[in-house]
Amino acid sequence: MILPDFLTRGEDGAIRFTGHRIDLYHLLVLYDEGLIEEQLHFEYPTLPFHLILDVIVFYHKNKAELDNYVATVDARIKRLRAAATPAPTVAELRDRRSALKSARSE
Repeated sequence: MILPDFLTRGEDGAIRFTGHRIDLYHLLVLYDEGLIEEQLHFEYPTLPFHLILDVIVFYHKNKAELDNYVATVDARIKRLRAAATPAPTVAELRDRRSALKSARSE
């Protein structure tokens, strides 16, 4: 798939809006959830409205490839979440804080 000038593929394979840090993935997920162009512009006000319209047209012309891109990013997110160390619970954090206070007062 050849990307238009308003999209850039990074070294990591991510497709971002040229001149922005916004990944195409995020906009497409919201669009697939039912947000219309005006709502997408509200979510990403730094993207010009005409650019959002151009992306939607590009998406419909390249739906299969871009749906595959979204699925690939989804799979990567799942792998990263599965490999991540779970964050401590509130109770664990309170216990740590109590232990630190006790250690300091000794």
